Amino acid sequence: SMGSMLTVEQQALARPHDALLLFSFSTAGTPRFIGPDLMAYANQPERLRREMPEVLKRTMGGPYPPRADGAAEDRVAAFGVGTAPPEAEEALHAAATNLLGAGGLTSMIPGGFSPSAEKIDVPVLMVFGDHDLHDDRHTAAELPLVRELETWRQDDAWHCHFVANTRERLWDRVALWLDARAASTD
Repeated sequence: SMGSMLTVEQQALARPHDALLLFSFSTAGTPRFIGPDLMAYANQPERLRREMPEVLKRTMGGPYPPRADGAAEDRVAAFGVGTAPPEAEEALHAAATNLLGAGGLTSMIPGGFSPSAEKIDVPVLMVFGDHDLHDDRHTAAELPLVRELETWRQDDAWHCHFVANTRERLWDRVALWLDARAASTD
């Protein structure tokens, strides 16, 4: 999801891609995980970016906050792996590290990435897990310039598409979409 948000930012600024494949992308944020102090920035992305250093210091202690352990019950959507073996979840936790907090915080606040998303005008395939942090209810409104928009729900994936037992179906679906894009440019 963070890769998708960074890709949307890149596309809005430099337009390097002819199409986008986005995983768990949404501009809706995760209001259930943030308090009123951060919700005060909802749909005010310019203000959020202007005040980001202070917001990070106040809410996360600085630009590189300690990593979440994923043990809290409300974090299952982010770390859940469905019926994949427990080793998959263990591997995700082992690979986790401290990340720059600005991207994560911006993704959690509703509207944080909206200005960039509103500039996207290439074909988009969005993939969501079945128990993901987001779904496709508002996708079309979040990407108003996209004329060719497809969404796909990956069963038994939660937010961790690449370790899910259904990952081969994911790759098949992505391959079909990419083949169709390639055929339309021939």
